[in-house]
Amino acid sequence: MDPGFTHERNQPHVLTGRASGKSPLGSDIPEKFDSKFDWLSKLHDRETREDVQFLEQIIGHVLYACGKSQTASMAIALLDQVNSIKSFGSRRKKMVGDRMMSEDDARDYRARVYAGSAVDVLNSDGRVNQSRQIARDWGLNYVDFTGAKRFINTIRRKTLCEPASRAPRSGIIRQELTNNTEFLSQLVGRTVANNVRATAIEILTEQLELLDDDGLVGAGRFTNQTARKAALMAFVEAMAKVKLDRKLVRQLYRLNPVPGGSNFVERSAHLFRYE
Repeated sequence: MDPGFTHERNQPHVLTGRASGKSPLGSDIPEKFDSKFDWLSKLHDRETREDVQFLEQIIGHVLYACGKSQTASMAIALLDQVNSIKSFGSRRKKMVGDRMMSEDDARDYRARVYAGSAVDVLNSDGRVNQSRQIARDWGLNYVDFTGAKRFINTIRRKTLCEPASRAPRSGIIRQELTNNTEFLSQLVGRTVANNVRATAIEILTEQLELLDDDGLVGAGRFTNQTARKAALMAFVEAMAKVKLDRKLVRQLYRLNPVPGGSNFVERSAHLFRYE
């Protein structure tokens, strides 16, 4: 996804300061007008400061996970865009994964959720990255993770005046095939990975997936699976068809842990039993 104009402060070579610098967010309330406004001003300043600090904390996690990369730059630009409409710091609702944590640990957990979610939104937009591996390594609860992504996407659509939309199943499957191909190419090279992708497309097509008309839904073996899991299942079957080593399946899943796919991966041994 091309985010359009990216502010200079979000360019990779100047990202480090974003995790500790001051933000121009917020407006000023005159002090010393009377006691009520004096109190409101202090409250406003404190809340604005806390909101800015929380955004900086989120950005710090993005930089830790992605380094000074273009992915980090785009994720931070997305966070700034969302925060300008609805500050992350104002969302203090408890999450599923922070219920037993101290206040500081819960705050850091929420920051990681938003950081990982911003990176994963880019992944869904077609900029392949290791967002799911990040979410797994950070121990992010699936409900929290998907809820944060929904929030980010909702606010982003508002800023772009776009209606809510649902990505077609075939589009999600194709994107997931691309993700798996990119990660597998790191393990076996581009030629073999592309061969697996082509075989996976054949398998999916035979099962009435990837129909040209996105409004149509076929009835095949993968019908009751989510689009992402269907893509994973077909991709693993394709790996078996081209006779790759089964250990590569686990390595691929570590790089791209598709939600709900762990049991299938662990039980895929029968696919690799060659006569």
